[in-house]
Amino acid sequence: MTESTERTEAGSNGLSPTVQKSQRSSRDEIVIPERPADGLVDGEPIPETWAQYGQHMSMTRFDQRMYAATVKEDGDEILIKYIHPTNPDPMVVSYDAVETEAGKVAPEELVNIVELAHRLGKDPEEITKYNLKRNNVDPFPISFGVGYVNRDAELDEPTTAERELIWSLHGDYLRDKTLYTPPAE
Repeated sequence: MTESTERTEAGSNGLSPTVQKSQRSSRDEIVIPERPADGLVDGEPIPETWAQYGQHMSMTRFDQRMYAATVKEDGDEILIKYIHPTNPDPMVVSYDAVETEAGKVAPEELVNIVELAHRLGKDPEEITKYNLKRNNVDPFPISFGVGYVNRDAELDEPTTAERELIWSLHGDYLRDKTLYTPPAE
């Protein structure tokens, strides 16, 4: 914490001190873990561009959230594993897979968001849930509320590497919008 004193004119009484305090939040000091080696996680890490284009479902500061970590192709579907920063149960959500202009496979909702943003001349981050629904496009959620969908109880508990992965992908958001802390080393 730093403290500075500034003296200002206060009419004919002379000088009166004004104290200004600035505090540095401990949240600013959180060290985001490095992205783990891909072989340490179950599936391929979601591309960082997906994290950029995806929408965090609306939330309050204290909501319990699960965050997209890994992806696997399964026929015409993409399976995305969502992981909670502290609780053990992961969740897998399936999305229809479509081929992008670059010849890669991505969730249909994500491709629709990017195409809609380009048509409207906006960045994908500017597209709100209202615009998405009005244009009949579902958002691609980077995070879900824990109670939003059922979790798969038969999945293995996420590893420390997978928790570090969600911090490397979503660390700025987790630090700024939540009270979570990274896995202990």
